[in-house]
Amino acid sequence: MRERGESGGLARFVAVWGGQFVSLIGSGLTSFGLGVWIYQHTGSATQYALISFFFLFPQVLVTMLGGALADRYARRRIMLVSNAVAALVSAGLLGALAADVMQLWLVYLATLLFGACGALLVPSFQASVALLVPRQHLGRANGMVQLAASGSRLLAPLSAAALLDVVGLPGLVLIDLTSFLVAIATLAFTRIPQPAQTATSTGPLGMLRDVGSGWSYIAARPGLLGLLGFFSVLNLAAAPVAALQAPLVLRFASPTDLGIASSAGGAAFLVGGLLMSTWGGPRRRINGVLPVGILLGASMMLLGLRASVPLVAIAGFAFAFCQPVLNAANATIWQLKVPPGLQGRVLSTLRMSAWALGPLGMLASGPLADRVFEPLLLPGGPLARSVGQVIGVGPGRGIGLLLIAAGVLPIAGAAACYAMPAVRDVERRLPDQLAA
Repeated sequence: MRERGESGGLARFVAVWGGQFVSLIGSGLTSFGLGVWIYQHTGSATQYALISFFFLFPQVLVTMLGGALADRYARRRIMLVSNAVAALVSAGLLGALAADVMQLWLVYLATLLFGACGALLVPSFQASVALLVPRQHLGRANGMVQLAASGSRLLAPLSAAALLDVVGLPGLVLIDLTSFLVAIATLAFTRIPQPAQTATSTGPLGMLRDVGSGWSYIAARPGLLGLLGFFSVLNLAAAPVAALQAPLVLRFASPTDLGIASSAGGAAFLVGGLLMSTWGGPRRRINGVLPVGILLGASMMLLGLRASVPLVAIAGFAFAFCQPVLNAANATIWQLKVPPGLQGRVLSTLRMSAWALGPLGMLASGPLADRVFEPLLLPGGPLARSVGQVIGVGPGRGIGLLLIAAGVLPIAGAAACYAMPAVRDVERRLPDQLAA
């Protein structure tokens, strides 16, 4: 009976995971197409970059609400509603394109709504993994979650670039709409267990108390609080890479070279996700977090070291490879140490706190690079004869210095966590909350 229950849970997880994977690819197609549309109609890199901001902004604001809802109501229903609303947004975009009334504000509004739907869906999905998958397979299941994210990052841009000239932006949005319907279909026919409800307060104030209870649980456990702080540092440090890798390469190389470097990163996401979905990570999951965080920081420093396409491709591969490994190992720790009925709120608190600094880092990266770091390493600049002798002088070298400085943060954060027994030994110090 136990084997049958395990296989049934795995089958349900794979069904839900598969539907979300298809949906992620569809969303990636629309995101790529909308970005191209904005750049073609405005020619502005700033307007283009605002897509990422409008997608991430609601993730910070709405994720906590999504976690509270996940612990109050049926998680399957929340995921269904989130996918259905996102499908309606896609249908609205398709109608605007068909009527030839597409405008910039519509693109930003749609992106904002897509981000809000994702912020409501993800806590319910994350909190359901531990209830669908036997604990010995949690590492692999979280690896599959990372594989879906990394696979969509690689497949969606390649597919969108190939399809855009054939079907145009309306065709990409139509495919995205279909992908949401696939996700809805898998959820409609899949039963997702619901834990005993721990949120008993009613009304708006009760909801606020529920949101705060996720933070209270973490704050009372120094090991989890330290992990949350570490991932906040990671996201802040990684923001300049997301914002500045393309300008860094284009300062000394061609768009083709940028494509090669970007493809290396996309492949690394996929390799890291595949590794974790088959291996599941080390027995001590903290060893998949802190040492890999050090490697991530080192790869950032290597990224800025020299104006070399092969070096940037190698460093970008290492940087991207670390992320699914880190995320899968970290998710398994939290799923084991947090009661199932609290996971929606606690995991959304982790996600919100870790992501909160990311958009700020992205917004600050451009001005820091242009006004502070780039002038330092121009010919005749203040650091041209010192640091410039090591990493080079000229356009783009200031961005390289910024990435090197940011790369120190994950290394320092990991060292601080190793110095704290509560974090270093979090798996031994905190009892498992997930039944065998």
